[in-house]
Amino acid sequence: MVLITVITPHLARRAGIEIAPGGMQSRARMASGEEVQVSVIRLKSIRIGLARIDNLGVALYELGVMDKAAQPPLLVDGLLGADVLGQFTTTIDPDGGKLTLQLRDHPMKE
Repeated sequence: MVLITVITPHLARRAGIEIAPGGMQSRARMASGEEVQVSVIRLKSIRIGLARIDNLGVALYELGVMDKAAQPPLLVDGLLGADVLGQFTTTIDPDGGKLTLQLRDHPMKE
């Protein structure tokens, strides 16, 4: 199973990405286990902080509300998949509420 990055069609449009009708389609299994139909597009690049990842295939899917109990409801524009996160050393600080992504080929600046 490939865990790819997902963005919403709305985010793609806001970023100026043209979504061609009748483009490539695929089936994907969401983290919930639900199997869905997605459009697949290729991004020229994506930036995360100072890092840039070129030529990235992403799935387009309307993610909707992630947490309906939250006030206001939690909406997201995308989810980074292992295709992106695998290029970083990830550090999670639950007490500080912080997630740090450091490109593997660049040393952390103190």
